[in-house]
Amino acid sequence: MRFTLHGRVIGLRARGGAEVDVEWNRTATTNAVVKILATHDFYFRAPKGKKFGSASRTTASGVQTIPIPAAHAETLSVAAREAETYHFEFVTI
Repeated sequence: MRFTLHGRVIGLRARGGAEVDVEWNRTATTNAVVKILATHDFYFRAPKGKKFGSASRTTASGVQTIPIPAAHAETLSVAAREAETYHFEFVTI
């Protein structure tokens, strides 16, 4: 296996019914997109050394910004519904 400084993986399956796409760049922000396949409560944790810079939810009615608590910017808990998509941007702590 070869390590790359920049890359992307798509279609990872997560417990609870979600599909995850992740993009990385050694010197820039890391992004993740989570497609919800089944209604479930999800607990998201930022990668080591990162915190949530922004988060949004896309539903049939549009895009909504998710507030990130400043005191706990490394974790985020949501009650997700099937067919929603979450977009996360991570920044270095």
